[in-house]
Amino acid sequence: MLPGTHLEGVGRYTFEILHRLCASHPEHTFYFFFDRKYDEKYVFAPNVVPVILFPPARHPFIFVFWFEWSVRRALKKIKADVFLSFDAMLSLLSDVKSVLVVHDLAYLHYPGYLPGSALWFYRYFMPRYIQKAEKIVAVSSFTAMDVKSAFGVSDEKISVAWNALPASYEQKTVQTDRPLENPYFIVPGAISERKNTLNILLAFEKLLHTHPSDDIRLVFAGGFMFPLKGEVKKRWTSLQKAGYLVHIDKPDDDRMRQWISHARALIYVSLFEGFGIPILEGMAMEVPVITSNVSSMPEVAGPAALCVNPLQPDAICSAMEAMRNDETRKSLIKLGKEQLKNFDWNRSAEHIYQCLVSVGQNKK
Repeated sequence: MLPGTHLEGVGRYTFEILHRLCASHPEHTFYFFFDRKYDEKYVFAPNVVPVILFPPARHPFIFVFWFEWSVRRALKKIKADVFLSFDAMLSLLSDVKSVLVVHDLAYLHYPGYLPGSALWFYRYFMPRYIQKAEKIVAVSSFTAMDVKSAFGVSDEKISVAWNALPASYEQKTVQTDRPLENPYFIVPGAISERKNTLNILLAFEKLLHTHPSDDIRLVFAGGFMFPLKGEVKKRWTSLQKAGYLVHIDKPDDDRMRQWISHARALIYVSLFEGFGIPILEGMAMEVPVITSNVSSMPEVAGPAALCVNPLQPDAICSAMEAMRNDETRKSLIKLGKEQLKNFDWNRSAEHIYQCLVSVGQNKK
């Protein structure tokens, strides 16, 4: 939760759950640990005490120092009853009991997409974090099964509290001007290999070749997780120079909603996800969704999206072609409205609260 950024993934889950926990339980004090200057909008209740802990932790080796020195000392100083971690990390040396939120185990399935230092960190520390935590909350049933399979976690220790629709999407955007004159597909979220950028580009190139008269565009809305390279960079640059690819770098919530609401379809064909909030964002903006048939995404999409093999550009292209049919689009939009009802932040926040109470009551 950094100043001035569009919340994605872990940040969005953290914000939505904490906002509700603090508002629903004014009898408790919540200490928020930041690693740098924070945005005042995240201190959203009188029972929130913001604390900046040195140093800024944006490297795996600094994570270790931050949790084992800074966080551990802060927990002891405030005499915390329980520590809630939204990024699956904690202090192994602290005697404060903890509840750990796990979003995914992507590092096990796609290790090649992480820098060497990050991969080492997760391989060494994740099993230890999982073992140390008193309770684990997974953001999807898929992630819960993945954790149980990888680490032998018991059913009693792990449970599920789904993601849901960001509050800013709960009401469909009021009519806004089209941000782009041409029809377009939108690909939201951070841009990385795991998000399947190359196969999306290949599918779109085929669509342009098959239906040149559509004069359609491909819009990526998000920041680069890592610099583009190789074949991805080559095709990205080619499409961008030709005017067919548009990149919006880290749009805020209002701008993201505007771009999604006018898209022909939202494309979220990641190779692996612990949940996939953008699927719900597309449904909320009454836009049909194309997503992957792997990991958690079918669980989130239900019958309300076209699920394709993310490794097959032809399959992605066929789904794009299907969005030329207005009846197909209308059917998916209608199903999307019903699918959204399965996900609720208030239910998830209350579930996490019960985990906190259970762990806090059993502390030494």
